[in-house]
Amino acid sequence: MAAIVAAQSVFGARVAAARPARRSVVVRAAGWDLSADVPAHLAGRKDLAGNYGFDPLNLGKNPEALKWYQQAELQNGRWAMLGVAGILVQELLHSTGLGGKAADVYWFNAGDNTFWAPKETLIAISFLMFNWAELNRMQDYIKPGSNVTDPFGNKIKYVELGYPGFDPLSFSKNNFDEWKLKEIKNARLAMLAFLGIVAQHNAQPGSPLEQLSAHLADPWKNHFINNGVSLPFLTDRVHNLLGGTF
Repeated sequence: MAAIVAAQSVFGARVAAARPARRSVVVRAAGWDLSADVPAHLAGRKDLAGNYGFDPLNLGKNPEALKWYQQAELQNGRWAMLGVAGILVQELLHSTGLGGKAADVYWFNAGDNTFWAPKETLIAISFLMFNWAELNRMQDYIKPGSNVTDPFGNKIKYVELGYPGFDPLSFSKNNFDEWKLKEIKNARLAMLAFLGIVAQHNAQPGSPLEQLSAHLADPWKNHFINNGVSLPFLTDRVHNLLGGTF
């Protein structure tokens, strides 16, 4: 028995000696840059929809500034979604022969179209409507929850700052956080898409869907490198090697 105990002790000692020493591992929070820590002012902020720790310039270190940037991103993203949808729907209506005379106007020249009233009148009406909307939004920004009525005096189901309860189809009834995330993701995509549409307009003639069709038809030839504008420093020889005809 003594021999068995001694053998087990020696064997256990050898196994323990063979095991590597434990090392401490530093786990970084997963953000937009996996090689960097999430900034302290964004870490753990689940109340910020779509928070991936993206703030390379630390613009949101001030809590009031972060609050302002969050609302600014949300509002600009919503306008971008409406803008991109309007551009693409107009082009689809034009290509299918629907939409009447208004659909024949290129999106960049939409302001030149003749409407039911002079442009000056429409600008004045728009200014008054925007003034009402922005003043109410500012009031809610200063004191969240203080503005819960629509222009007709009806009560609005207020949710939180930036989300005044507009959900006529009740999509977010049981999963509000999920729809907040979907909205901000689509808003960011729409802002990038609108930037791309504007850049495309200045680089190459043609509407967005026309340019997309041309690229899909011949992706080796029709791309941003070969449009002669996006990378003006490239020589004609390089363009020709890439399939261009400059």
